[in-house]
Amino acid sequence: MKSKLRFPLVAIQTRLAAGLLLAVFVATAAADEPATESAKAIADLQGTWSLDSLVKGGAEEDVALQLIINKQGVTAMLGETKIQLKMVLDPTCTPKVIDLTYISPEDGQPQAGTTLEGIYERSENKLRLCVATPEAVVRARPQEFASPPDSEILLLTFTRVGR
Repeated sequence: MKSKLRFPLVAIQTRLAAGLLLAVFVATAAADEPATESAKAIADLQGTWSLDSLVKGGAEEDVALQLIINKQGVTAMLGETKIQLKMVLDPTCTPKVIDLTYISPEDGQPQAGTTLEGIYERSENKLRLCVATPEAVVRARPQEFASPPDSEILLLTFTRVGR
């Protein structure tokens, strides 16, 4: 009699263990998906980008800015000033999400740890970013590619100049 009960218990335990392993595998794969998508997006953006236009508060500004993007982050060259930023992307959102966090700011720049929340899109050799500046009264992530008058929203357009 024990052997008849033992076999069904072993079969149930085996099925339960297999089900748990499958659940863990599916959960792990789902958790890795955004990280994988983010890694692909970062690889897609790697290279040197030169600023074509910058609009702040509805007005175009003349600024010399270049971004050097690699898997470690972003180096922004603002004239002779070098700014290190950590970049986090979520390409699964619509619009795609970007966070740029200051790591080693220069004098006159926001303090380390300050994050610019924004959105981005890339097509061919063009990159558009729309971010709220640290001075923005309402530090909310932009939802569209626009810099309304009197806002602290930056709309930047870049062209890739090198990989």
